Amino acid sequence: MRLKEKVEESLDGSRISQDTASGLDEGKLNESIFKALEILSKGSLSAREVSRNLGLSREHTARLLKKMVEAGLVIREGKPYRYMLTSSGRAIIEGNKKR
Repeated sequence: MRLKEKVEESLDGSRISQDTASGLDEGKLNESIFKALEILSKGSLSAREVSRNLGLSREHTARLLKKMVEAGLVIREGKPYRYMLTSSGRAIIEGNKKR
């Protein structure tokens, strides 16, 4: 299922979901994004920790996290940066658990 559709379904088509969905490339929920959401659902992590958990290069992880921040699924705080889910990101995880 495309990420745009997943977000809209999870949030019942609210304005937030429209904004979130429009920030994603092609709107695809790829495996890396979904795995990153699952990892971040357990708590805030650094990019390095996300990279290790996903088994991706630091460069790939940086691009992935940037896309997720721009889409409103994740926020970035502090220095060094820590990444955590937004309510939109959490809604996708919760919506998937209900299936």
